[in-house]
Amino acid sequence: MSLLIKQIFYKDYSLTIENQLLPNYFPKIKNKYIRLFFNYIVFCIIIHIIAFYYLRRFNKQIFSLEYFWKSFVLTFIMTFIMLIVFSITRKMKFLNNKANKFSYFELILIPLMLISSIYYFNIFLNGLRDMEKTMYSKEELLIFSFINSNYDISIQNLTYKIFNFSNKENINFFKLNRIEKIEFLKSFFSQDNIEKILSVFDKLTLYKIEAEKIIKNCEEKNIKIFYYSYENYPKNLIDIKESPYVIFVKGNLPSNEELEKSFAIVGTRKPSKEGIAFARDIGQYLSKNNIYDISGLALGIDTEGHNMSLQKTGAILGQGLDLEIYPRENIKLAEMILENNGFLLSELIPQTEISLFSLIKRDRLQSALTSGIVIAETGIKGGTVNTFKYAREQKKKIFISDINKEFIEKYKKDLIIVKNSLDFEKKLKNNLIQKNLF
Repeated sequence: MSLLIKQIFYKDYSLTIENQLLPNYFPKIKNKYIRLFFNYIVFCIIIHIIAFYYLRRFNKQIFSLEYFWKSFVLTFIMTFIMLIVFSITRKMKFLNNKANKFSYFELILIPLMLISSIYYFNIFLNGLRDMEKTMYSKEELLIFSFINSNYDISIQNLTYKIFNFSNKENINFFKLNRIEKIEFLKSFFSQDNIEKILSVFDKLTLYKIEAEKIIKNCEEKNIKIFYYSYENYPKNLIDIKESPYVIFVKGNLPSNEELEKSFAIVGTRKPSKEGIAFARDIGQYLSKNNIYDISGLALGIDTEGHNMSLQKTGAILGQGLDLEIYPRENIKLAEMILENNGFLLSELIPQTEISLFSLIKRDRLQSALTSGIVIAETGIKGGTVNTFKYAREQKKKIFISDINKEFIEKYKKDLIIVKNSLDFEKKLKNNLIQKNLF
């Protein structure tokens, strides 16, 4: 770098930039321009091959000739423009030096080469980051989801451990033979759990058939499938504890930007007049400001929030999306949500019945998808407390109505207490300013 500065400001061209920064692959070519051009091509090809090789090792081919030619075209267009600019500025005194002719070209082309290289490596690194998130195909993710929907909690927990650990180690569990699976599981499972897991994963052929059925069922029922770390999978769900392998969606899932500023209005199924009034007030505020309310379609507070924000709302369900909506009282509400371009979402495969455990697990998705939760009314026990604990674990903003005296007393340090929508707006802005987000 010091040599480069010396050349520019002191007109010391004893060493060319080509020799300093770029290997000379074609020393026999006398014309410096042609030699530099070919050196550039070789340089880019080497970067391409290295990146392609490493991605092939992990069964992903991010790079293609498309990227190669895009980079070339971009670089040479920029080079042509810059050469025109430099030809216009040649009359400037400090540029008017015969010894500079070749160096000008170098000064333009070398930085552009570096830009081109950054273009490659950006794609390369993004590919590596994606591979860190999942080593699994869409079919394999569906198999994980099938296991999650059809086995008890113990198997589900063991499966999540396998999924997370295998991703971390860049290992595809499905591609291991039985001996390799045992060796892999020994590092974090007891012998009993190893046998239990192996008995589950021995049914791989059956699971593949089930995965095909799931895809066909979703196509027939107009249910969209979003696969972990693949395109359009919500960013907010990537790094949470027990990220869904797959999510199923009816309607229109908001963009990542919309989800980042959304909230979940939550609370008791048997609210007081004050709780209902607060939920309606906040729901109306969110709707007026084009902010999504993403809740659980439960009776009580959830319902009030959904009703007041029908233009911008979605519901997380603890059941398969092709079954009759639970609770039955909200079947019409679910239809209205879809009619108003909202969405219904579930991590459970079609035909999966609702359960107490699935409702609890649903709560973590309400907070995960949103920027925070708004507790209208709750006791110190119940489903809302689960949502609160998930939100706290996920470091989400937690607003609560001031009518919840007992809850506030117990969890005060984790809460932002508000009186109404005006107070909510004020404290939301203050919170964002403190975090340099507003």
